[in-house]
Amino acid sequence: MITKKLKETLRRETLLLALASIFLILLATYRTELIRQIPSLVDINTIIIIFIFIILSRSFEESGAFQRLATYTVRRFSRNPKKVLILLILIIAVASMLIMNDCAVIMFTPLSLYIADILEIDRTVMITGVAAAANIGSALTPFGNPQNIIIWRASKIPVLEFCRITAPLVTVLLLGLLAIFLTYTKNASTNQLRLYKESIKINKRLLIICIILLVTDIVLIEMNKVLIALATTIVAIAIIDRRVFRKLDYALILVFVLMFVDFGKISEILSGFTQFKTILTHPMLTYLLSIGISQFISNVPATIIFIHYVHESTILTALLYGVNVGGLGTIIGSLANFIAVRLSRGSVSRYHKYALPIFAFSIVVGLLFIFLRLV
Repeated sequence: MITKKLKETLRRETLLLALASIFLILLATYRTELIRQIPSLVDINTIIIIFIFIILSRSFEESGAFQRLATYTVRRFSRNPKKVLILLILIIAVASMLIMNDCAVIMFTPLSLYIADILEIDRTVMITGVAAAANIGSALTPFGNPQNIIIWRASKIPVLEFCRITAPLVTVLLLGLLAIFLTYTKNASTNQLRLYKESIKINKRLLIICIILLVTDIVLIEMNKVLIALATTIVAIAIIDRRVFRKLDYALILVFVLMFVDFGKISEILSGFTQFKTILTHPMLTYLLSIGISQFISNVPATIIFIHYVHESTILTALLYGVNVGGLGTIIGSLANFIAVRLSRGSVSRYHKYALPIFAFSIVVGLLFIFLRLV
C-alpha cells in the first residue's frame, strides 16, 4: 500500500521532482552564492499573484458555472454536432481567459471525452482541441496563465492595454483552431447526443463572490496592493466556501518558487554569452527563440529565463507572443498539454500528430503580427 501511494505521488509530482533535482545540481555547483541569491531570484509578489489566481480558478471551478454552461450547450444543440464542437471550444477558450489554462483543461476534459465518445471522434483529436483552446484563450488576459502573470508583473502594462496587445493574435488563432478542429472532426457521428449524465448545480454565492474578487484583485494588483488582494481573497472565499482551500494544489506554489530559482540562475549563467543578449534585442529572434526553448523546458521557465533581459515594449510583445504560441507545440510546451494528455490517457505521438499543424499555423500568425508591429 505504501509503495503504491509512493509511486502515485512520484508520478503526480514529476515536475516538482525534476525542478528539485535541477536545484540540487545548481546548489552543488554554486553553494553559498545560490543560497544568498534566492531572495532576489524569487519574485515574491508574482508568486502571491499566481496563488491568488489559483484560488480564484479553483473557486470558479467549484461554482460549477462553466461546467453548467457546457452541459447546457450539449443539451441545447444535441442535434447539431458541429455546433456543439464549436461552442465547446469557445466556452473552454473564454473560461481560460478568466481562470488558468491548466484549470480549464481539468474542468472540461471529462465532458469533452464524453462528447468525443458519443460523436465517435478520436479522443486524441478532442483532447488536442481542448488543450489548444485553453492555451489560446488564456493568452488574452494577464491572469490567464502563469507566463502572462510574470510578463504583466514585470512590464506593469495595464490590464486593458495588455488585452489590446493580445486580442488580435488570440482572435486569429482561435478562428484558425476552429477551422482545423472542424476539419479533424468532419466525420463526427450525426447521432443525437444523449443528455450528459452528471447534473451540475451552480453555487451562485460562490460565483458572485468570484466575479467580485476578480475585479477587486485586478484593481488592487495594479495599485501594487498585492498583500491586500491576497488577504481579501482568502477571507472572502473562507467565508463563502472554505472547502476550496482543501482542494488547492499547494505543491504548485513550490513548483513556481523552484522555477524562479532554477531558471533565474540559468538566466544569469546565460547572460555571460554575448550572443544570447544580442538575440533578445531583435523581436523576431526573441519570438522564435522563446518558442523553441518552450518546446524543451515549457513556456513558463522560458519566460523566467528571458524576462530578466527584455524591457523594450516591442521585445516584450515578441516574448508574450512567443511563449504563448510555444505552448501550442509539444506536450512539454505547456503544462495544460501535459495535463490534457495525462487525463485522457492518450497517445503522446498521436497528440503531436494533431497539435503540430495547429502549432505551425500559430507560429506563422505570430510572425505576421510581429512584422506588422515593426512596420
